[in-house]
Amino acid sequence: MLGRAVAGLLVLGLASRSESVAPTGILSGRWYAGSGLPSGAYTMLSLRHTDATVTGTVADYWGPENRVADQGTVTGTYSDSAFDLRLQYEAAGLIHFTGFLVGSDTLRGTETPVHSASSTFLRQSW
Repeated sequence: MLGRAVAGLLVLGLASRSESVAPTGILSGRWYAGSGLPSGAYTMLSLRHTDATVTGTVADYWGPENRVADQGTVTGTYSDSAFDLRLQYEAAGLIHFTGFLVGSDTLRGTETPVHSASSTFLRQSW
C-alpha cells in the first residue's frame, strides 16, 4: 500500500514538473553582433523564446577588456520567421529591432531609432 502511494506521488511529481517547463523556440540562445570598429565593440543578446513571446537580456561590450558599456532587457514577438524586439537599455533607452530569422543561425533586421541601418546577429554555440 505504501509502495503504491509513493509511486503515485512520484508520477504526480514528474507530471507536474514536466508541465511547468515550457518548450523553447528557435530564437532561444545567445546571439552576437560585432560592430566592425577597431575597439572590438560588440552586442550580445541572450534570448528565451516560448510560443510567440521572446524575452531576454542585451549587453553592449566595448574595448579590449570587453567592458559592459550598456545593458538592458529584451521583450518581443516571433512568428513565421519575423521578429519584433524591443531592447530597453539602461542608458541608451529603447531600441526597436525588427527583421527576419535567416536560416537557423542569423537574425537580420533594422534597429531604430539609433541609425536605421541593417544589423546582423549570429547564433553563438558556446
